[in-house]
Amino acid sequence: MNKKLIIILSATILVSAAVAIIAVRWLMPAALETRLVYKIDVDAAIHDKLLLLAGDLEDDLKKLRIKARTGQDKSGDLIVTSDSAASTEAIKGHLSKRYKQTFAVSALDQRRLKLTITSDLQGETRAYVIRQAIQVVRQRVTAFTSQAAVFLRGHELYVELPELPPDKLALIKKLMQRSGTLEFRIADDASPLFAEVAKGIQPISKIAVKRDQYDGKQLGTVAYTALTSKDLSALTAFIAQLPAAQRPPLSREILYGEASSGENERFYEAYLVHRRAALTGELINEAEVQWDERTGRPEVSLTFSKRGSELFAKITEDNVGRRLAIILDGRVNSAPVIQSRIDGGRARITLGGFKDPLALQQEAKDLVAVLRAGSLPTRLILQKERALKSL
Repeated sequence: MNKKLIIILSATILVSAAVAIIAVRWLMPAALETRLVYKIDVDAAIHDKLLLLAGDLEDDLKKLRIKARTGQDKSGDLIVTSDSAASTEAIKGHLSKRYKQTFAVSALDQRRLKLTITSDLQGETRAYVIRQAIQVVRQRVTAFTSQAAVFLRGHELYVELPELPPDKLALIKKLMQRSGTLEFRIADDASPLFAEVAKGIQPISKIAVKRDQYDGKQLGTVAYTALTSKDLSALTAFIAQLPAAQRPPLSREILYGEASSGENERFYEAYLVHRRAALTGELINEAEVQWDERTGRPEVSLTFSKRGSELFAKITEDNVGRRLAIILDGRVNSAPVIQSRIDGGRARITLGGFKDPLALQQEAKDLVAVLRAGSLPTRLILQKERALKSL
């Protein structure tokens, strides 16, 4: 065969092979470039479940007029202490009726019971948390790229991503750290807890006492005491060191939110709220960014599902004159007084006024992204991040 022809044929084959390789690579999924490895904090989810159930039990015993107090031992188990042996027997009877599948009960003495979550409930909670975490992470990542891989290996959650711009990768990592939990909880302004705590606060303290009131409609004028500070860490540290007698019952929880005075001065406020949420973001059908015509700032508009709309209407009807705390990722966003029953299945989240409008707009977009994907059942802890070799 002619040498020139051989050279031409060889060149043609090489070019064809190169084109084939390019075509195959173009058709193949993008090479995964970054691996993020997270620990799913299942133990924290089980602990939260215990506190929620303990709060329910407290409310039950109060309604049944059984005198008892609940607390936790060093291992985190629930200890119920009654005022008499007869009360202890009454508590046992109630537990066997309503909480048989929930708590394993052991008597420490005639007045104290130790409650632990049953192994079956722990297993169910563990399985749900892992399943939900994988589903939510997949939904969040898919909003940015369809080329990612999300899977469980052992007890760790792997997120493998294709090559992305640095700002997009940073945003995905940021959203992975956000629970996206939205809750509506009733504030307990009738409790004397903060008023009692306020008696021991010194004038030179970083903690300030706020006394306020509002029109509680059929409840009359509601006067309440709140604890505030310009320093959030000082406020949380002060609450954490309160003696057992001044801590809220397990059916209540102290949460924090950012607020401002009439002079537009920023501070943080502690709120006493019911531990069990009256309504959660799981019943939201849609979330979108809108602009408040009055303030010119972005807000997030929420539309509830049919069931969510009905529940929201009932909650607002049953709690007219009380404050409804809107809680996002464990922080109180706002706590408006319920003026009347709210129909229509819509609500809105206003964003803090201490950032410029563009930053608030990005914050609103991030919030919409996590609300649409659903909330994580517990926190994700980033264990490792590494670059993967491209194929």
